[in-house]
Amino acid sequence: MISSNRIKGGVFAVLVIVLFAGMPAGADPNEIAKIVPADSLLCIQINNLDTTLSQTDQYLGGILPPMMGTQMMLRMGLAQMLGNPSLDGVNTGGSLAVFISAANGETDKEMFTIVIPVADYQKLVASSPNIDKADANGISAIKGVGGFAAQVGGFLFVKPPDSYKSLLAMKKSIAGPGFKSLASSLDSATAAQSASSPLWIYGNMPAVQKNFGPQVAAALEEMKKMKNMPAQMPPGAMASPESAKEMMAIMSDIASGFMEQSKSVILTIKPQPDCLTISTTVSALPGTKMAGLFVPNTAKKENKLIPYLQNGAMINVSGGMNGKTHAAVTKLFTDWFSKKATPEKAAKILALENEAVAVFNGNIAFSGSVDPNGKPPMSAIYIYEISDKDKLNKIIDEAVELVNSGLVDDIYKAIGMPIQFRVTFKRGAATYNGVSIDSAIATTKFTDANSPEAQMVKQMYGGNGIEYRLAVVNNLLVFALGGDSDAKLKILIDQVKAGGPTQVCSEVKNAMAILPGSEKADSIATFNYIKCFDFMSGMTPMMPKMNIPTKSNLAIAGRIDNGSVTVDIAIPKEHLMELVQAFQILMQASMQPPQPNMLEPAKPADANSKK
Repeated sequence: MISSNRIKGGVFAVLVIVLFAGMPAGADPNEIAKIVPADSLLCIQINNLDTTLSQTDQYLGGILPPMMGTQMMLRMGLAQMLGNPSLDGVNTGGSLAVFISAANGETDKEMFTIVIPVADYQKLVASSPNIDKADANGISAIKGVGGFAAQVGGFLFVKPPDSYKSLLAMKKSIAGPGFKSLASSLDSATAAQSASSPLWIYGNMPAVQKNFGPQVAAALEEMKKMKNMPAQMPPGAMASPESAKEMMAIMSDIASGFMEQSKSVILTIKPQPDCLTISTTVSALPGTKMAGLFVPNTAKKENKLIPYLQNGAMINVSGGMNGKTHAAVTKLFTDWFSKKATPEKAAKILALENEAVAVFNGNIAFSGSVDPNGKPPMSAIYIYEISDKDKLNKIIDEAVELVNSGLVDDIYKAIGMPIQFRVTFKRGAATYNGVSIDSAIATTKFTDANSPEAQMVKQMYGGNGIEYRLAVVNNLLVFALGGDSDAKLKILIDQVKAGGPTQVCSEVKNAMAILPGSEKADSIATFNYIKCFDFMSGMTPMMPKMNIPTKSNLAIAGRIDNGSVTVDIAIPKEHLMELVQAFQILMQASMQPPQPNMLEPAKPADANSKK
């Protein structure tokens, strides 16, 4: 008999196989949610197997080998488990689920349950030699892979070996009068979503925290210590041991906060032949700091800045500035910063941020493009709607003064990166088309010029720092950064004075078209992974250049409701195929002989060496 670890591996394989699902032809609302315990940690539901997997295979066609279709692989897995090659008695047009429950005090190896839709239970048992005849409690042993099975409503519940008592207790609990189902804990919209989404994954965060919180907390504490980290990082490393440990501590604190303050995480996946859409919703527990972040923008304005976004960008982002969310983020930042610097500086940054919340009260737009041969290897434009030019100038002056007083130095020193960060700012450095232009140059100097961080910054930015140009035109703050910042800013000034671009660029228009409802989102974005690889190759010579023509992008839309945030991501098949090609290039590069590390400081010549 195969061990429980083996059947867990089989369950995991099933989950991976069906990670992409298609549009259901129709499912009874709450059908599975009504028999899954409310305190389950995780529920993964695939609606209408034949349709969903068929559409998944259409999306993955040309990417996966023909014999690795998800529909075929899932059928083979079920057939092997049941000993029923034709799956007689299985409702392959129904909904399959896997859930993890601790309702009856299950041990780790007992927590998994597979839920298989049944068309005819008697026919299923008669056609499945691996399922023994049910005993007096209605429990059947499973030969081959091992485990136990029982009929629950129109489904077959399957649990791992050594789970007889657990399955019996669950069966009785579901049939009992006091049973609390997952459906009873979901609001009507979420319950309907569980039945209508091709693939629906529900994470019950309080249950996860209750059952695994102490173990996760202990693991995070061990990660903070990073005991196995060498005292001296190898040449070319991205960070020093001190900075790496501090960054790990910050990441651990974020993970702990997420575990403790989340109510649920819901993931839905829907493929179409040419596009896959993934939606993720994170809901916060009421009264937590996270809930304070997820506050809808009641003063939402029409976004007229989207036409400023550009074709060919690595990333485009546009959306509204939410004052309440901005204030909550500011509070979180200053709570952390006050531990790393003086209380006086923490108070100043909080006051300055609060002033900024009042000034930046509208929409923003950002386009970042790649210039692999530039220093830095990226240029960008920003457009902000502002309420008061004089207050903005005051904020900028105070921010420059605060930065030059060592604000950024203190932050980096706290994470083990001793640097000197300064901004040279000049108001009215130039005039164009009747508009005054300000300039700024941000420079970073490391105490140890040969440190890995210093070498990386030098590789990215050269020795002249980052150049900015900014101006205010018609209540819009426009600024540009990068080697061509002056030319880009002048283009922005001309566009604003002409009333703004009249058309949304084709790449952004296409992105909005493949995400229905994106026009009502709080923010939209496009992201191009191939251009991101090009950006990374500009940062480090160890990264190969892709040289892959690309015009497709990920499309992203986000919205905030009361206590929750939802992010929708559409992945065009074209972009997925480009990404596969990029990974093939990376794999080929990884098999090449190692090249000299160009980030390693040059060694002094040996005086005794031959000339």
